[in-house]
Amino acid sequence: MKISTKVVTSLVTPLLLLGSNVALSASAPTGFILMRAYVPAGDNPKNVSLPSLTFEYGNGTSKVVKPCLAPVGVLSEIANYFTTNEPKCAWFLAIGGERILDPNFAFPDSVSTYWVTQFVPMEDNDQTSEKHLKRIVIKGEYPKVRYFSFNTYVADGSKPLQEIDFKSSLPDYSINPDSGFVNPWQGERPRFSPLIYKPTYTVNVVRSSDYNPTTSSLVMPPAQYSNFRDMIGNMPQFNCATAEPGSGEETLCKNEGFARPRDTLLSSVFPNHDSAYLINIIKPDINTVWVINGKLPRTVKGDSAVIWPDYTKYDVRYFSICNQLMVKPYPLVDRDKGCVRDEELTLRDGRYTVVVGDVIPKIGHNQLPVSNLALNQYNGVLVRNMVADPQFGYSTLKVKADNEPSSASSTMGAYYPQIKKCTKVSYLLKGADCKY
Repeated sequence: MKISTKVVTSLVTPLLLLGSNVALSASAPTGFILMRAYVPAGDNPKNVSLPSLTFEYGNGTSKVVKPCLAPVGVLSEIANYFTTNEPKCAWFLAIGGERILDPNFAFPDSVSTYWVTQFVPMEDNDQTSEKHLKRIVIKGEYPKVRYFSFNTYVADGSKPLQEIDFKSSLPDYSINPDSGFVNPWQGERPRFSPLIYKPTYTVNVVRSSDYNPTTSSLVMPPAQYSNFRDMIGNMPQFNCATAEPGSGEETLCKNEGFARPRDTLLSSVFPNHDSAYLINIIKPDINTVWVINGKLPRTVKGDSAVIWPDYTKYDVRYFSICNQLMVKPYPLVDRDKGCVRDEELTLRDGRYTVVVGDVIPKIGHNQLPVSNLALNQYNGVLVRNMVADPQFGYSTLKVKADNEPSSASSTMGAYYPQIKKCTKVSYLLKGADCKY
């Protein structure tokens, strides 16, 4: 068992930001805008059209910030980040992206990319001042992806403004189109539309006092003196060996089944209102595998938008099982093969079987790798549901976040993923009927 070289190279950027001795504008308040996209059918995230940003100030002036041009623009913006939190180009950081400097951390999915823009939410008592940031306008084309959304976060990325009616979260189907276009998650392309049809949208990031729920708006985070280094440094460190008795961490370490964690472990950086996870902690060794079996909910196929919600066809937008390293900053054990997603699963009567471990899977089974990066290294196997239909009552989003496998099992029923530990020899001889 070994860690993928891509895990190492994709940790360069977060380690660079974490370890730098340069002051990351500690004197400037910071906020984050994040754009998520899931591209499970294999299309390159480089093909996703990124929007431009326009910063509008109280005195009527504005500044247009276009997407960074890789790789020169990305490197320049990282360097710029060490001296100022004002962006020169947008979306400089792509968590889970394809570039060598794009980091793989914070419990990513192998088909997801999170584009990040940092900014200074300047505020002045004189709201007509050039020092008062009034609004950020996000303008772009709807991407051809399974899912995308925008979120705003406080400076350390740990908390969206969910306490204000989820005004900091805007999923694809809620983003209104510009005049003359149709949101592909809201309706079909017009019958007599032009041959080259690229529907566009506009999203406004505004002060809470200017928020309008009838428009595609997000609330600007309040000024907070923090930065990306704090974001990584403040992640909780998970360690079963030192878990406090009776703590939520100890409960998860008992390895009694998948549970939805109540602690901040999975929501420490850029939590997403549209998804929820179950986790099971394992400690890999060369003689052991874990076998997961469950019923797959009805999911969307491919990378095209579908009208949402539509309970006659779909239960959840996206489903995956991933294996993460349980060491900060929590990357996938393998950037390319660290997840198995809905369309990859081999099904029998609507059920999947996934073996986790360093073993060739039996026919009809899928496999996830493990990592043995260091002694006492734990892995975290995550089951992800993304955007559940409100009428589907068996998703991970419906599970109580209490660290208890019994809660998840009773809520999800047949959709609950059962997991058991087996010797490798037993699995090779008996498959899913293996024992430990």
